[in-house]
Amino acid sequence: MAWSALIPDMLKLISDRLHHCFDYINIRMVCTHWRSSVPPKKFTPLLILPPEPDFGDLRFFDPADGSVHSLPLPEEARNKSFCGTSRGWLALMDDATQSMLLVNPFTSVRYPLPPTPQRVYFTSHPKGPASGRWITQHECINEIVTSASPNAGAECVVMARLGSCDQLVFCRLGDAVWTDVDTHYEIDGVAFCDSRFYALDRDGGILIIELGPDGSVALEQTVVVPFESEQYKFLEWNGELLVVGISFQPIYEDDDDDDDLGPFIFKSEGLREGLTLSEMESLGKNTLFVSENHCFGYVGREVHGCKRNCIYLSGTAYDGLEGVHHITIMDLEDGTSEIVSCRWPSQRSGLPRERSQFSGAFFWFRPSFY
Repeated sequence: MAWSALIPDMLKLISDRLHHCFDYINIRMVCTHWRSSVPPKKFTPLLILPPEPDFGDLRFFDPADGSVHSLPLPEEARNKSFCGTSRGWLALMDDATQSMLLVNPFTSVRYPLPPTPQRVYFTSHPKGPASGRWITQHECINEIVTSASPNAGAECVVMARLGSCDQLVFCRLGDAVWTDVDTHYEIDGVAFCDSRFYALDRDGGILIIELGPDGSVALEQTVVVPFESEQYKFLEWNGELLVVGISFQPIYEDDDDDDDLGPFIFKSEGLREGLTLSEMESLGKNTLFVSENHCFGYVGREVHGCKRNCIYLSGTAYDGLEGVHHITIMDLEDGTSEIVSCRWPSQRSGLPRERSQFSGAFFWFRPSFY
């Protein structure tokens, strides 16, 4: 019997036994029949590792097996800066032209985005403010959230956070320019939930962003997270919003028995009837994946190879080396934490981190194959 004659039920049995997305990729590459018959499946979020200049592969750390894997990038997506990820798609920018695109690294499908927004600034001179001049420069985008898969075309709205001023811009696929969202707040993160965009400001306040069909923007301030934190994470999970506070200190080891130093998680309730927040004491059978340098994250249920009721926090590489990265696993049940190392071969091993322009590109990414 030919491979292409294998019945879909048998293919489902095979795919149900695959715990790693790269095995899933291989089974879909056997033939067209297998690609169309293998059912969709969610896998463990992968940690994107910094690419090297002139290196055509994208490298991922898979916490499910503790290994580093690589995936060839399309030619148009190579030697680009990462600007964020959403729904299994990467936002990439060409540093020379400021052009941007969305690309799915597993399917090689890509869509153009408007060039990064331009801003006009007045720069003062050491001789005095009157000696300055006006300059125009492109902003860097460091986070994106999409309302739908880019395959949805103009129905897909891309909300982006600007790195230098912590403000928001948005576009629909096919737009020539980004549109400003004038929030008057310093925005830390963005999420899309229940058909609306939400923003989290630096003080822990949650804003509703309503986009009108005519391009108008309406803002509504709702609740404020009751606990302060060194850093907030903001994400959608099962139709609700999650706000996660991270302190970067050993959790539950405060001399004053004040467990506010540890991570806290708040879940939204009543998005349409009046948004409120309730604290979550446990993630149950779920695992939360977040990064120190990015506000977004992912939740996985009964993730193969990962601990349940834990937060996997990807920090920044230290020891001054490329090719070494550390993930802190925070156990919400007993308050303990442990560090696991991620190592990969690198031509830049031994170079100080400040010499690598890609050193900040550590973030979690959930694969999408459709």
